[in-house]
Amino acid sequence: MRRTTRTLALCSLALTTALACATTQTADQQWRDSNLTTNIGGKFAVDQEIDRYRIDIDTLDGVVTLRGVVPDATQAREAERIARWTEGVVRVDNQLEVDPNVGEPAEGFEDAWMTLMVGNKLNLDPEVKGRNVDVDVRDGIVTLSGIVEDDRARAEARERAASVDGVEQVINELEVAG
Repeated sequence: MRRTTRTLALCSLALTTALACATTQTADQQWRDSNLTTNIGGKFAVDQEIDRYRIDIDTLDGVVTLRGVVPDATQAREAERIARWTEGVVRVDNQLEVDPNVGEPAEGFEDAWMTLMVGNKLNLDPEVKGRNVDVDVRDGIVTLSGIVEDDRARAEARERAASVDGVEQVINELEVAG
């Protein structure tokens, strides 16, 4: 039951992350990349060898970037293999760090939960239009990157992210289109 709840939360996180990728692509290109991110995230979530919440997946023009910290090189290789063999993936940029001292799964769950919550707030805000904003969280520090329409949307995104429980700091790397 506990694993099922965690898996459902992580699948939601994968979908939110997929919808929040920073891009200036056409809607069709965004949809293809979002689907790739979601498909890979789903495969990670059901794989017993991969701690899905430790891996951030970003896709741009079919190029998948994996970021995060995993406990061993085997997990990093397996994540790359799964991503590489997902239909539609052009290339995989594996930036996963290996740290054998990384804690138990519950330790990274807070960051994953914050990513989900920030992403949801941005996606629901018509001012921000969260589909062009990428959210990364590590140790309670939120980094926002991507493109927004104006300075007001940039400030609103920062405020929305800062309002999530547990967020200690927001690094706002959002660029204004134009």
